[in-house]
Amino acid sequence: MKRTQHFSALLLIAILLQTGCKQNEKVIYESDQYRIFSNRVEQSGFNAVVVSPTEMTSSYRSPDADKYSPNVQFKFSINLRDNEMVPGK
Repeated sequence: MKRTQHFSALLLIAILLQTGCKQNEKVIYESDQYRIFSNRVEQSGFNAVVVSPTEMTSSYRSPDADKYSPNVQFKFSINLRDNEMVPGK
């Protein structure tokens, strides 16, 4: 009896997981330009996928990405003066 209950519970969980996964495949909105799913957006071969409630990943790469460095350089200034020390001091 207990085996049947465990099997039934596992079967129910498997069915719920299967249906939950298939819901992500349902298109919420579709146009000529892009498609929106519950967990991602697809446009022109690029994808943006939700990883967590605060994070997304994207396969998009800007055509100008090779022209600019991802590093940002800046100087710290107090009272609008150049406060950078002379190298070596």
